Amino acid sequence: MGSYVISVSLGTGCYRHIQISKSTTLYKLHEAILDAFEFIDDHAHAFFMDNKIWSQADAYYSMKMDGHERLTKGRKLEKLNLAKGGQFKYVFDFGEEWRFQCKLLRELEEDTKVPVVIREVGEAPFQYGEPDWYGEDEEEDDDDDLPEILPRDVIQSLFKTLPIPMKTVEHIHKYFEAGARLYGVIPVMKLLELYNSQNEPVDEDVFLVLTEMIRHERNMFSILGPEGYEDNAEPNPYNWDVIDDHLLLDDPEDYPRLVKAQGDKPYKILSKEEFLKYADPDYFPATPQNEVLRKYLFARGDLPNPYDTWLGIQTMVEIDFDLASVIGCCESEGLVFNKKYDIGEFAALFQELNNHTRKQVNRGHTPHELFNQTYRGMQLLQRLAPENQISMFDEPTEKPKLTIVGKPSRNGPCPCGSGRKYKNCCGK
Repeated sequence: MGSYVISVSLGTGCYRHIQISKSTTLYKLHEAILDAFEFIDDHAHAFFMDNKIWSQADAYYSMKMDGHERLTKGRKLEKLNLAKGGQFKYVFDFGEEWRFQCKLLRELEEDTKVPVVIREVGEAPFQYGEPDWYGEDEEEDDDDDLPEILPRDVIQSLFKTLPIPMKTVEHIHKYFEAGARLYGVIPVMKLLELYNSQNEPVDEDVFLVLTEMIRHERNMFSILGPEGYEDNAEPNPYNWDVIDDHLLLDDPEDYPRLVKAQGDKPYKILSKEEFLKYADPDYFPATPQNEVLRKYLFARGDLPNPYDTWLGIQTMVEIDFDLASVIGCCESEGLVFNKKYDIGEFAALFQELNNHTRKQVNRGHTPHELFNQTYRGMQLLQRLAPENQISMFDEPTEKPKLTIVGKPSRNGPCPCGSGRKYKNCCGK
């Protein structure tokens, strides 16, 4: 199949040479670039193959854009007609606009199973300008409960010592990413249960060893337990949670606060295919509510980047921001509300989106799903209440007593659940 060697530069004196298979996709090249520069994949991206930023002539995006449906996941490098010396642009994070210059240096006959950096020059800038966010300045970090971040090559070497294929390791890793994103917090043992129910099961001990290794990676999630918020609690892998990083970055109380708010709500179990989509930070289900909001934002004309605002609102709703907070963030990005009508229209769109978004506080359920489950559950409990039951061993001597709120329609279904009309049943 063969490989490409691509030079990716980020400013003068900072570049990486990446060797990557021709048969892989632009999305894999995007991942390889971020890995090479030690960036976290938490924003949208695009490739401009005509080497012109924001040109629409030959562009590929991480998600469907307005009038633009060419996705990086669906385009293989070998189909791009790349030639030696050819250049193209890669843009990551449409707000900060990290601009990478890419150039094809050479083609190789051998295939490359996993992208590899074969040359590294210059120190990459910090993605957010906060060294301690990456685990630096450890002397100033008072949180001793967070595991030490190990170099990527060390982690990769540790992975290879496991008695499972690397493909399985990568697959399990996706479960960690998706679980943290969808649920906010999910116990490690619950994640193992979920993985084993949808895949060929892995041994518990192997899974826990892998978990320990993943703890020392730089990810968009962390793996901690009660030791993160309880005094004198000892680390115990059986008590560890997989935690979305937003719960640890701002307020240390966000993590236990979410656990408390989730209570005993059941986990929403999606299909394997749908669940793993949540490993992509740019993924949001295509819902009618989502699409209406997108059209609204793009039609406003007062937003410099409606696409990023759209993604931001979905993220805020997912992690349970209230309306006032979302409006404040939108105004800071340029959205102008001139009339009460504007606020009302936006509030209605927000509420519809909120009701049909999978939320971390609901363990992946939408508020609409939880309401329906609760409503149906209450109906079932009413039917199963002792005073409404007939013994399966004895013939009833009288009709079961029912508590009816409001008089039912005589021609409507009887509240007792018999399936007969009310006038022919309890309404006689």
